[in-house]
Amino acid sequence: MVQETPVKKILLINGSPNEKGCSFTALDEIAGELSKNGVGSEILWLGKKPMGAAESAGVSKPEYEPHVFTNFI
Repeated sequence: MVQETPVKKILLINGSPNEKGCSFTALDEIAGELSKNGVGSEILWLGKKPMGAAESAGVSKPEYEPHVFTNFI
């Protein structure tokens, strides 16, 4: 028999370059609803700098080129 483990805290990720923009506002609304239901949350802002393998290796990329994340956890 499988036992369900209650969710204690959810990490909400804000990938927008604007720390307190529309994405934050939406995530903050979600956090509020989660809190009403007894679930904790934390909003993590990733920042303005580009992320990914090319950037960490010091390779420059044009700003207009989209980045596809392939290193999922």
